[in-house]
Amino acid sequence: MRTVMALVISLCVAGAATVNLAACGDKFLRIGRSMRYGRYAAAYPASILVYSPRNSVPARVTDLAAVLKRAGHAPLVVTEPSALASAMATGAYDLVLVGLAESDAVLRMAQAAASHPDLVPVIFSGNAADQAVATRISSCRIMVPGEHRNDALAEIDHKMELRRAALGRAATK
Repeated sequence: MRTVMALVISLCVAGAATVNLAACGDKFLRIGRSMRYGRYAAAYPASILVYSPRNSVPARVTDLAAVLKRAGHAPLVVTEPSALASAMATGAYDLVLVGLAESDAVLRMAQAAASHPDLVPVIFSGNAADQAVATRISSCRIMVPGEHRNDALAEIDHKMELRRAALGRAATK
């Protein structure tokens, strides 16, 4: 009788522990986050062209390229308009990260490119006019001074998810 009672109690404790572990673990395993050291892992790895003219802050750009690479993306940083034009003509890029000031010219190049990359504007000031312009260009945008880099990577993943859905719909038509 004691062994039956001990078996029932141990099964109840084991069952309760399993339920609690499943409930606690789900909040730590979010899409886009890897378990190792809390580093961000891209849900949709992309080939990304980063256009940063020479007058932009180079430390931010090199840091951005390193963060993108660690997340699983394949970034290429260009600083000259001629290098941007040749990269768009020869390469197949999913996204182009560009400052808001250069976005109109880059948008025309992206529409003419064979791979038709999507633009993700990078906003350096948080005023409402810049955000309205960025929203007109793309549904996703990156705020450099105030946003954490994981939030920027999440925006890139969101844009890639939208891009893949749009390409899937275009392929079925």
